[in-house]
Amino acid sequence: MLADSSDRTLADMAINNFRPNLSIFADMVNELYVKAAGLDREERGNSTPVYESIPELKKLGDYLIDATN
Repeated sequence: MLADSSDRTLADMAINNFRPNLSIFADMVNELYVKAAGLDREERGNSTPVYESIPELKKLGDYLIDATN
């Protein structure tokens, strides 16, 4: 019975913290995206960065910011 009680508590904690955890994860992925985009711009020099030529990558930052709100 104790295991059932602790399983229930863990499940409740996971459910109650899902949104904040998702927001933290989105922030971390956005931080990685910003760093990768910076490296892409640096590597390409005067050429158009690769991430700007792929519509999904170009919008990824916006998608991640929307996920945190």
